[in-house]
Amino acid sequence: MRKLALASTAFKRNGWYPEVLAGMAAISVETFAGTPIYETYLKTSPRPEAWPDFVAKMRTLLGKDYDWTEGVAALKAPTLILVGDADGLRLAHMVELFDLLGGGKADGDLVGISPSQLAVLPGTTHVGWAPPFHGIMTRTHLLFPIITEFLDAPLPGILTVP
Repeated sequence: MRKLALASTAFKRNGWYPEVLAGMAAISVETFAGTPIYETYLKTSPRPEAWPDFVAKMRTLLGKDYDWTEGVAALKAPTLILVGDADGLRLAHMVELFDLLGGGKADGDLVGISPSQLAVLPGTTHVGWAPPFHGIMTRTHLLFPIITEFLDAPLPGILTVP
């Protein structure tokens, strides 16, 4: 793996706000009625009738505890972390993720830029269900230039000829 981009990704279950965890525990078929998730599932699934089974499996998965701290700290690939400033993830959790990946350790003007980067998108939520509907995946005008610059930059330690 050469580079990695993560959008609104928790590495520990407690990275989510408590009310988000409560919502995860309460999801049901009715929770998603009329949402983009439901509509997309119906359009793309080879078995749309399996929606209730899908939701039940998602609820089970979302209820499990996890902590991938050791695995994250072992990653060597330069990583771009993207999160909304109004996301369902705690910003402190995302800064902790950035720290695990080697970012935020010193003044970049003095020691250079970390191979991993953190981008906090303004006015951006996790999903975008509530007005003004600015979920992270709908903010392409912000995401595209950030992701493109990150992916196009040379890998650390590789010299490029102008």
